[in-house]
Amino acid sequence: MTRKQALPLTALVVLAVVAFTQRKRLVGWRKRSSSVAAQETHSDQAIVRLYQALLKRLASADLPRRPSETPHEYLARMLESGLEGTSVFARLTDAYTSARYGDTTLSPGLVAELKQAAKPGPRNEGIGL
Repeated sequence: MTRKQALPLTALVVLAVVAFTQRKRLVGWRKRSSSVAAQETHSDQAIVRLYQALLKRLASADLPRRPSETPHEYLARMLESGLEGTSVFARLTDAYTSARYGDTTLSPGLVAELKQAAKPGPRNEGIGL
């Protein structure tokens, strides 16, 4: 066997030994990361759905988000409009941008709280629509 043939074969053997000895660690890491990702995804998806539902309500009230507006630009416009419930919308916008564009994990409690707060009603501020 020549030196050119031995080098790739040696690298392959070393890689196989490392993979074999570290397989339990790799499998455990993959299970932990997938369960955390699934939980984050559920909370993140719930906030995205809530935000999009609220956008539909605002659009039906002739306050649509413009295609070129970022979520925070839209929030600034809503704050200027004097719409009732903008503090709830501000919290929802922050949670939405964190879930959609950031690396923050949203707690299920926050999602439930924002769902309740976004509902207009006599006990909370809600979004005045």
